[in-house]
Amino acid sequence: MSAQHRREEHPTGLPQLTRGKHTNARSGTCLMEYVSILSGSRFTDRPRCTHPLLGWLARRVNDDISDDATRQQLVLRAPALIDTRVRDPRVRPTILVALAEAGLQQHPDDHWLHHTLQRGTRRLARLADPENRPRFAHLFPSVDLASLYVHVFHAMCHHPDAERDHLLIAMLDTSITKCRELLTLPTVPTATSHALR
Repeated sequence: MSAQHRREEHPTGLPQLTRGKHTNARSGTCLMEYVSILSGSRFTDRPRCTHPLLGWLARRVNDDISDDATRQQLVLRAPALIDTRVRDPRVRPTILVALAEAGLQQHPDDHWLHHTLQRGTRRLARLADPENRPRFAHLFPSVDLASLYVHVFHAMCHHPDAERDHLLIAMLDTSITKCRELLTLPTVPTATSHALR
């Protein structure tokens, strides 16, 4: 199917983002499916233009936001997720650091989060020198990103739903911004300038 044909199938205007994966744009759209539309690729929640770990985080945040109206704010983040699929071993620890920092804002005395932040920071320091990257690229921090996300999400759950939704979007914003800076990609203002406060 041609890109032109795909564009004609998509509804006009900004999408109404919903939870989960959809078969086509008319049955619904999540944040990453909207990214696939913007990038002109086939309709999918795993577009090739986005780093897989950023895509994973965007899907989690999209689905964990409780309020449908608040979820629409994620549309503004879609442009910043395009062109982030770069093979760089620093992306994973960068996201790990962003999540750990978000968790520590809620529970400053959480020892596991402190340890996780230190591990991610040390790994980034090791990978700062391009000559070291081949040596360390295959070594991953022992912290599982999915477990870390769940831990941070639960740390946010003592807030009312509306405030937790804002914290999730802010965490996604921080992760996107850190990764784009790391990869020296052009600034995309929508990633941070519309962040909820």
